[in-house]
This record gives sequence, C-alpha cells and structure tokens, in this order.
Amino acid sequence: MGPDLWNANYDELLEIPLPKQVQLTGFADDVAATIVADSAEETELLVWSTIDTVEDWLEQHRLKLAKQKTEMVVLTRQKRFPKPFKVDIGETTLTSTRALRYLGVMIDDKLSFREHLESACIRASKTVSSLSRFLTNTIGPRTKKRRVLLEVVHSILLYGAEIWADILKQKTYRRKMAAVQRRGALRVTCAYRTVSEAPVLVIAGAAPIDLLAFERAKLYNAKMNGDNSNEARARLKKETLCEWQNRWTSGEAGRWTERLIPDISVWLSRKHGETDFYLNQLLTGHDQFNAYLFKMSLHPTPTCKYCPDKIDDAEHTFFECDRWKDYRSSTEEIIGARLSPRAW
Repeated sequence: MGPDLWNANYDELLEIPLPKQVQLTGFADDVAATIVADSAEETELLVWSTIDTVEDWLEQHRLKLAKQKTEMVVLTRQKRFPKPFKVDIGETTLTSTRALRYLGVMIDDKLSFREHLESACIRASKTVSSLSRFLTNTIGPRTKKRRVLLEVVHSILLYGAEIWADILKQKTYRRKMAAVQRRGALRVTCAYRTVSEAPVLVIAGAAPIDLLAFERAKLYNAKMNGDNSNEARARLKKETLCEWQNRWTSGEAGRWTERLIPDISVWLSRKHGETDFYLNQLLTGHDQFNAYLFKMSLHPTPTCKYCPDKIDDAEHTFFECDRWKDYRSSTEEIIGARLSPRAW
C-alpha cells in the first residue's frame, strides 16, 4: 500500500493555495511548477513564493525539498529577458537551463524538442548497435522475433510522440529518426546496408517513423475528445497504412521491390513465408548480381556471364537467365503458374 498511501498524502501538495499564475503538476515524488509571468521581476517573485510555499508544506510533513536537484527552464520570446535566468533561494542559486528532462521528455526553452529527438536518436542508436552484435545476416533469430526487437527501437524513438510529433514535418528532424529506424530494419530483414529506407521498411513490415508518431498523436487527441479508443485505433491504423501505400507507390526508391510487393497490406497480412538473407537478395536486388557489383565499382561489366547481351540484375537472374532455366521450370510446374515479378 506504499504507493497508495504516498499518493493520498502527497496529493494535498497539489491543492495548496498559490497565485493564479502558478500551477503544480505531480508525478510520484516529482513536482513541476508552471509559472506564467510578464517580466523577469514578476517571474522571480513567483518562483520565490512558490518554492517557499512548497518548502513549508514539505517541512510540515517531515519532508525536504532537494534544491540541488531543482531545475528551471524559461520559455520566452522576449529578447531582453536575462539568459540564463537566476533566482537566489537562500544559499542556493537556481539557474535556468536550455533544456531539462521531465518524465523522460526533454523540454527546451524554444519548445522545439530538438534536444529530445537528438537524445532519443542517440539512445536508440546504441540499442541498434547492441542488437546488431547478435542479429547477424545469416544466423540468429527468425524474422518474427527480429520484429519484436525492432519494437524496442520504436519505443525509444516514439516516447512522448503525442506532444512532439508535429516537428517531424520538418525534414531535418525526420531524417535523423528515419536513419536510426532504417538501421534497425536492416537487422530485421538481414538486408545489405546499401538498401534504402523505403524498401527495407516495407520488407520489415514497419511503417515510416513519422507516420507512427503522427498516429500516436492523433490517437491521443481522439481519446481526449472522447472517441472510442478501439474504433479510433483501427481508423488511424488504416489511415497510416493508406499514407504509407501512397508514398510507396509514388516514391523513387525501391522500384524493383515495389514491382514484387506492390500492395503493402497484402504483404503484411500474409500468413506464410518469412524473409531471410537469401530471399532479400531477390526482393532488393542487392547481391552478387553483376549490375549491382558494377554500380558499386566491384565488377568490370554489368552484363550476365551466361547471357552476354543481358544486364545481370535480380529480374534477369530469377526470371530470364538460361543458366537457371531448369530450376525455374520445376518451380513453375509445382506452383502451376509462370514466374514473373507481378505474380508474387
């Protein structure tokens, strides 16, 4: 009953009389004071008043304010407002910082959430690096288990997305997060690191990170407006998939993969088959194909060894090359259909 007794006792702190410009918000034993003022002088007076009132209540309940852990950030567009802003509280000087962390979210003085995104990308990158040590291309967990590990990366990147999702409309911020997500998706699909973002996300079955953030923000707003959470969640997932499909169809990257997987919903809802290192060579076209090796400056010509007048790419190797005709014929006999990119 410890947490319940603590909440019952500590809840009184949030109801103590304070100036109307001050609002207290509590979580566990952390309290955030939001103060609205028109000048630096008024701000200083309100900070003094708030801390004195809170400190008096804590002393009455045999508690103590940790002034050395108290942080302050000033949100203002006034050019004449002193930066950093300092307030002397007894023997302690409280100095405003450019950003502070509250409940896991970095709140900066411009409310741009740039520091939060950079911090999230750094932590997620370390997670991806750790996963990469045992998620090698040819051995390790199968695709379904790898997708679960990718969700760990998503949970780090999308923490608090309900309040900062809109900033991903700026390409700079989106690219930073997308780069980390792409690295995680490469480990899920066992694909070459040269595969671009769009195709590797489709193969991994992971929607782009900005669409996932927008979906979370919309779901939060729907709950605040009283919408049924299950219906709202289903509707928003459908909207995310629709936007993802539009990007996939109209994009420039991964056109060979798009020929094989034109409909994302069909690919995601399939009940059979898992991708691996070898299958992804067909799906991405990145492997020991002369056309790819020539592009990477690793082979003198892009033509096929067995068909000198043909470009040796994934389509030629799997669907046209005479060298593999017998394998292709036996496969077509088993499935009862002719192999072609659009038949997948």
